[in-house]
Amino acid sequence: MAIQDDQVKDLAALHEAQQTSAFGWATDGCGVRFAAVDRLRQHELVETADGDTLSRLASAQTRSTPPQWAARLTREGRDTLAYLPVRRPQAPTTPTGSPRTGTREIALLPSEMDVLHLYLHIGDRLVKPPPPGLAEAVRTAQQTSGTQLRWVLHVTDEETDHIAYAMYLEGIAHSARPHNRLARDCDLRHRPPQLE
Repeated sequence: MAIQDDQVKDLAALHEAQQTSAFGWATDGCGVRFAAVDRLRQHELVETADGDTLSRLASAQTRSTPPQWAARLTREGRDTLAYLPVRRPQAPTTPTGSPRTGTREIALLPSEMDVLHLYLHIGDRLVKPPPPGLAEAVRTAQQTSGTQLRWVLHVTDEETDHIAYAMYLEGIAHSARPHNRLARDCDLRHRPPQLE
């Protein structure tokens, strides 16, 4: 049942082509072979266009040759792309486009990203809940390659404060290591207000 790494890459490539297409379909011009598309279709991660849809796409496109096939991700395919980075950290993620304006880049260790996921999970129970943009920043985080794996997030000042707060809570409840590393390496720390 589990899809292979090459299928993950094909699924991500189809998603990217679908997102950039004016018609919402990836076609044979995206570089993915039809055999790979068919394997993804058998997993119900993509749907392929029928003859009528292919004809409409052919008449609407400016290419000299009509597409031989067209495919788009199903809901399960889109959700698989969202779920994969959690289960397979090296998996390609859904393309994110440009970072939001007014953000800064913060790189977290995988264990720190786990803390942030936990913070978001219990967010509605906290007196100081996380801002909605933080969940999106975590969802679109990209993992670096190399020996020092990091998750790179683009966050606003408010979201940065909440990352520091999450690490502070982790330090109180379990381990101060994430809080101390962010304070040392990123000059990012939460300081409770002084009581009067």
